[in-house]
Amino acid sequence: MTDRITAPAERRESAENSRNYGIDALRIVSMIMIVFLHVLGHGGVLDNAGSHLFRVAWLFEIASYCAVNCYALISGYVGVYSKYKFSNLLLLWCRVAFYSVGITLICKCIFPAEIGRKALFSSFVPIFSGEYWYFTAYAIMFLFIPVLNEALNRLSERKLRVTLISLFIVFSVVYPFSSKLFGDVAHLHDGYSALWLMIMYLLGGYIRKYGLFNKIKSRRTLIFTSAYIVFVLATFASKFFIRFISVRIWGKIKFENTLVSYMSLTVIGAAVSLVLAFEKIKLRPAVIKAVSFLSPLAFSVYLIHEHPQIRARLIKGSFVWIANLPVYKMIPALLGVVIAVYLTCTLIDLIRHYLFKALKLKERLYSLENRFKNRKNRVKS
Repeated sequence: MTDRITAPAERRESAENSRNYGIDALRIVSMIMIVFLHVLGHGGVLDNAGSHLFRVAWLFEIASYCAVNCYALISGYVGVYSKYKFSNLLLLWCRVAFYSVGITLICKCIFPAEIGRKALFSSFVPIFSGEYWYFTAYAIMFLFIPVLNEALNRLSERKLRVTLISLFIVFSVVYPFSSKLFGDVAHLHDGYSALWLMIMYLLGGYIRKYGLFNKIKSRRTLIFTSAYIVFVLATFASKFFIRFISVRIWGKIKFENTLVSYMSLTVIGAAVSLVLAFEKIKLRPAVIKAVSFLSPLAFSVYLIHEHPQIRARLIKGSFVWIANLPVYKMIPALLGVVIAVYLTCTLIDLIRHYLFKALKLKERLYSLENRFKNRKNRVKS
């Protein structure tokens, strides 16, 4: 059997020219999951849930844990056939700076004594200050996208498959155990790193180019949604099984979150399952219209509610009260808070969205990049 260097021509043409609204919908769902993670974690629900609510809270946490992997997979899924434009990173930086600087300045006006020079300076350089870890990691990954796409488009399917399998054996099977003995020598920080986003990018590009489980045609969304649930339950069960075993062996809880990691095979499996579930989902025209409008705004939900000042003043410890509710009240309260945060941030981002549109910022940045490229080509000629 010979290696395939590229996807079949007709499939590639279709992939390049069609927009997948199911993947756009997954962006929205993934961001809702990220809000869940922050409400549960920063909001204080996980740390304060009583014994009868602890498992419920952790089930929501683990069900949402694959969201970051989903975002990175989507980057590769979309990016493998997209034209690389450095202006896209500049446009994203403008959005990040809009909130990083804007929110910091507003807080400086309200709490002048509490916002120092360091916080102000950090807000102007969000890539380097680490205010948003994902943006910093994504910006580094973005610079490597031409190399990653070259690998996706030049290597054979077999070589890509072997490379990805090797990477996951090393980083998702061997590394979690070796790091317990020798520490995080590769500085992967449990997946909070540019290197991990690059690996997920490659996997997302592979899925777009070659597909996974293509023989499954009927009830594809149902099957892969079920697979996602299985991976979530497996991760959830591992946490409490390891808790039980570690207490019996060492007399205390150890290694309980071994599989609750972005690098965990079960968390990766959950993310891939969602991509495959949403990849072929059929959406009604009204839903497509809503998804088309909301999807470009989704990343700003992260930028607003996870801003250091917003997190410290409005999110951190603010939802402990949810942990004190009975289960039948806790679940709707948690859902209500998450949806409220998401919609509030989306409404706020409409101001930024229409301002950037009025300034024609995207077009100006694209034009600037094209002029630079044309000048560079003239110099070479």
